[in-house]
Amino acid sequence: MTKGRDDLFSKALLTLAIGALGGWVFYLVGSPLPWMLGSLAFTLIGALSHGKTHIPRQARNIAVPVLGVLIGSRFTVELAEQARQWIAVYGLTAVFLVCATLLGMVYFRRVQGQDPVTAFCSSVPAGISELIMIAPGMGADIRAVVLAHLARVIVVVFTIPFAFRLWAGELEISTTIIGTASALTDPGEVAILLACGVLGLFFAKRLRFPAAPLTGPILFSAIAHLSDLSHIAPPTVLVAAVQVVIGATIGVRFVGISLRGAGRKFLGGIGWAVVLLLMSLAFAVVGSRLLGIDIGLLVLGMAPGGVQEMTLISLSLGLEVAFVSTVHIVRIIMVLGVGLPLFQWIYGDRGLNKQRNA
Repeated sequence: MTKGRDDLFSKALLTLAIGALGGWVFYLVGSPLPWMLGSLAFTLIGALSHGKTHIPRQARNIAVPVLGVLIGSRFTVELAEQARQWIAVYGLTAVFLVCATLLGMVYFRRVQGQDPVTAFCSSVPAGISELIMIAPGMGADIRAVVLAHLARVIVVVFTIPFAFRLWAGELEISTTIIGTASALTDPGEVAILLACGVLGLFFAKRLRFPAAPLTGPILFSAIAHLSDLSHIAPPTVLVAAVQVVIGATIGVRFVGISLRGAGRKFLGGIGWAVVLLLMSLAFAVVGSRLLGIDIGLLVLGMAPGGVQEMTLISLSLGLEVAFVSTVHIVRIIMVLGVGLPLFQWIYGDRGLNKQRNA
């Protein structure tokens, strides 16, 4: 038992070292969002080539709340006053969600031959962690769902930062990390940030918030900063480490997956990701003209990536992270609170495929 734990610990250290190396290499070549993209790329290669990669759940459980505290630190009183103007954006998000899910179900059923439940779980643009958790309980083909969403997240996080660089050459895209150095020198501020992360995670799990490790710390950190209890963000080195962990977490999901056997499903996921990106761009263009909101913000808000990944991308691009993260969290709430119950009410047990892939 001890030997097994030692092996996992060694794999975890090696995986994080590989991820950090990838982040450093991407940083040297001037990549946008280098620490997450580099970590993802290098650990993905390791997962597919030898499979000796591992990220323990505890690492992600620490990293994600740090990101939540960072997001919450971007909320200001002025921003809270602007939030009332985002109601129309939530409506636009709902329309996008319905269109994307319906079109995705047609795509995955006709092109990939999936049953209705698997097609729903594969097509709905929500958080990968939440969908992976609910898919088995619904009777979906979990491998097909995992591959579809891994393809989606990878395509989005690699495409959008570079697309922004090509499309908006005048936009200053930072390869540094948003954070602060003063957090390590003020014990009172450190205690407040730690409390936001720990208490936010605890209460969000107890209250069953969607994406609890992220949304709870966001809420507590936002309250602390809006009430003037805190004025800083997590230190830059910690945020860089969070990016490495999140990138590696995505990459290691490919351990044990044979591309020869799953290639068609993965390629199908890539195709669907491209369609989703084009749809999100179209909705962003229309929304920008109708609502008068910056098209860059709407592209990131509509983009079919995970809330953690899109938040980091918006930080890297210097765009309003509170807007982007809020829109993505609202989309997850719509999926889990409305879309999932509605789908189960319509289909019941009729959509379940009794013959699952081994």
